[in-house]
Amino acid sequence: MGAAATFYLDGPSFEEATTVFTDAALTTCAPNGFYQIGNIVREQVDCTAGLGGRLLPKTACPTCGSPPTTAPPFTTPPPPTTPPITEPPPPPLYYKLLTCPITQGSSLKYTSITPSTSSQSQRYQDSTQNPPISYVYDNSAGTTTPPQGTISNTVQIVPGQFGCPAVDPVFNFYNAIECDNVTAVVIRSDETTTFVAGQVVKTVGSSVCYSITTDAAPNTTFLTYDTSVAPFSNCDACNPPAPDPNGFKITQSGQPDNEVLQNSSNPRTEGEKVLTNINSDCWTLGTPIVTSTGNTITGDCPPVPECTEFSVSANLGTSATINGTRCGGTSPASQLNIPTGDASGTLCYITSTISITNGTQLDSKPCTATPPAPSDPFDYYNLEKCDGTGSTIVARYNGATINNGQSVKISSVCYKVISTSTDNSTTTDIVASEIYSSCSACDPCAGINTLSLSYNANQNCTTSGVQNLRTNGTTLLSSSLIYQPTGACSSSNYAPIGWYTQITASGSSSKFWNGVTFTQTITPCPTAPTTVTATLSDVDDQIQGPTAGYTIAGDAAGDIITAPFGGSTAFAFNTTVTVNNGYTFSPGPTVNNFNGTLTNTNLSGTTTITGTVTQDAPAFFYQIRQCNTNALFNLEAAFAYNTGDVVRFLIAGSGSTNPTCGEIIGTPAAGSSVDGSIMYNVPNGCNDFQCTGVFNPF
Repeated sequence: MGAAATFYLDGPSFEEATTVFTDAALTTCAPNGFYQIGNIVREQVDCTAGLGGRLLPKTACPTCGSPPTTAPPFTTPPPPTTPPITEPPPPPLYYKLLTCPITQGSSLKYTSITPSTSSQSQRYQDSTQNPPISYVYDNSAGTTTPPQGTISNTVQIVPGQFGCPAVDPVFNFYNAIECDNVTAVVIRSDETTTFVAGQVVKTVGSSVCYSITTDAAPNTTFLTYDTSVAPFSNCDACNPPAPDPNGFKITQSGQPDNEVLQNSSNPRTEGEKVLTNINSDCWTLGTPIVTSTGNTITGDCPPVPECTEFSVSANLGTSATINGTRCGGTSPASQLNIPTGDASGTLCYITSTISITNGTQLDSKPCTATPPAPSDPFDYYNLEKCDGTGSTIVARYNGATINNGQSVKISSVCYKVISTSTDNSTTTDIVASEIYSSCSACDPCAGINTLSLSYNANQNCTTSGVQNLRTNGTTLLSSSLIYQPTGACSSSNYAPIGWYTQITASGSSSKFWNGVTFTQTITPCPTAPTTVTATLSDVDDQIQGPTAGYTIAGDAAGDIITAPFGGSTAFAFNTTVTVNNGYTFSPGPTVNNFNGTLTNTNLSGTTTITGTVTQDAPAFFYQIRQCNTNALFNLEAAFAYNTGDVVRFLIAGSGSTNPTCGEIIGTPAAGSSVDGSIMYNVPNGCNDFQCTGVFNPF
């Protein structure tokens, strides 16, 4: 019988326990062997280096054999010694752990190490794994019966740490070209967003369309894909041509400007006067536009006589006066006086100017006098764009005089008024609500430029942390103000405090911005790099078929292209592939050369070659079964043979002294490679001496 000792059980009794442990925490299993409490004996197995351990079912104590035939003298036995029995501790609690990150699906483990309750989701770590695996407590109540096989004795608590550790984001990078020109950029998307060559995307804060060309290496200079705009199939889908006008701006005296749809069944032109569903008066059609208005043209304005002859009689006891503007003449205050008692007086007036005092209108009818030419209600102005681009345009305005230096907005573009104009042929109208005191009031960001600058809060002349920021100069050195990449160009949107650096092919400078103004300038930067490089890291040959069928030349892995630092230099490596005689590519070959634009970051990338190459079939091509071995070979011949012919042939590279014969059994499958060549016919089949003995016909 073994010596008594204290052990610990993972069950309420020895019969129900599954493992014997040497410690109260139940982390170290007891050595393999037999354990007994009372008359119950159980064997523990599978305990290795303190881990594992499993109790086999209980067994009865073995008998000590048959009693002797002659009873021995009776000896009073000493009192039995009862081994100490230690009651097992209460069952331990196990806590449920989930592997990190839990957002991507987790496996679970259970541990008896109690989590901290000072915060939620205590962190654990299994450092025996490479790399270590992190877990978090799922904050559920502990259990005494975790699922089988889920208890871990290797996880340890991470004091003071809660929740899963942060995971660095992963991004995809793509080379792209602006749809409207050849400007090359790098575009970054998140790990789950991928593109293929030819797709067209937009970037955050921009309406420009970019066409994806190739994958790009990770880069610190990039534009961010705008996830709110789905990719387009091509540039036209991203930036469709402007639709044709479907309506007009319209004006009416005493009414605000409005819009109306074109009448498709009776098309109208600018300058016509029409009736609309807005009111019963006539409107004048102005500039053709694209509109979504519901206003419609309902008909033409009725003809109105421009001059009318009025007949008036004086009231009894007084004289009548007709005031108005005479057609074809001047317009004195009183055109006609009718004395008391006269029956009537007539005169031709401009319609709508007539007024009668002390008289009664008897009749009116159109008259043929020619009215004076109507006055032009518009003033005309020469305008130039606030940003200084483009040519001068002329616009008109019916209202108070606009002064030189003021600004107007036409079709979302701000213009500066530079002078009045004598050109009255324009139909471009100025709207009263779009008149401003200056260009800066019209467009607070007029004259502001976007520069690619490196930023560091504490260090000057850095080349990392490149951002697209806006300044009031064409270079950092000429700028006195700097703004955030987007938003207002005002003091409420200044860039953060710190050092800003610009390194271009023509020079370098670094300036400190204190949040309101630049206070320090370093130029040139003493450590500014002068060049950047693009390195061809690999030529990935993905061609299917024999390598003997083609030759790769041109740029190879390790080749480098150099460009000035800070410039915008497009580059492309030139690796070529040519097919060798006797082989054909189908499809291909296609060479996707590594390319892009070098600015202020070294780049590296891969050129990929794809295609399928096959050996051309000879004019006479036969499959041979070799005599004696029955091995099959595909052989070319100089002229035709028949199925069943026995021939002597050479296997490529075998020499010509061995008798190698075989029977022609057919034609090889398409695309089969050539194993050798037929020499000549053997007259007596496979038993011919030329096939069974040494023979050299040369």
